[in-house]
Amino acid sequence: MYLLDTNALLFFLYNSEKLSQKASEIIYHNNEKISVSIVSMWEIGNQKASNDSRRSF
Repeated sequence: MYLLDTNALLFFLYNSEKLSQKASEIIYHNNEKISVSIVSMWEIGNQKASNDSRRSF
C-alpha cells in the first residue's frame, strides 16, 4: 500500500509535471492500493477556505 501526501495527490489530480516519474509509475502501474490521508482533505479544504476568505466581492 502507498500513502500519497497532499502535494503528490494534487500533482496527480491536476496532471502536473511536478509529479516525479517514479511516483507516476507507482500510481499508474501497480497492483497495490493507493491511499490518501484524511489530513490531506483537511489541508486542501483549509487552503480553499483561506483563499475564498481573501476574495473581495
